[in-house]
Amino acid sequence: MFKRGVGMSILVLILISVSLGAVGQSLLKYGLDSMGKLVLKDLLVLKNLISFATNIFIIGGLSLYVLATGIWFVVLSNADISYAYPLVSLGYIITAVIGRFVFNENLTVMRITGIGLIIAGAYLVGSKI
Repeated sequence: MFKRGVGMSILVLILISVSLGAVGQSLLKYGLDSMGKLVLKDLLVLKNLISFATNIFIIGGLSLYVLATGIWFVVLSNADISYAYPLVSLGYIITAVIGRFVFNENLTVMRITGIGLIIAGAYLVGSKI
């Protein structure tokens, strides 16, 4: 599961990386919402590319992704991928909470049930039984 002597610290790094990714995703959403709805061809318009490159929320979101990726490199070099990668699903929980309280999104019974299943799965992946 882990290389010698790094167990708890790797779990903390996984949680930090996943959290940074979820917050980064939320910053991207916030920045893109300020630009209105996009379609695929909008990505080829220079004006839009400049807007992406100068939007502080998009820059912040991408920066958090880069930081999360660097931390993830440390995780993958010290933990089994079959342990670490399933814990990325915890990001779904974080983004659901952010979606509810920041973006005022609706958390349906099905979404809450799914979050419960993700928590159960993450527990099983992380348990030593």
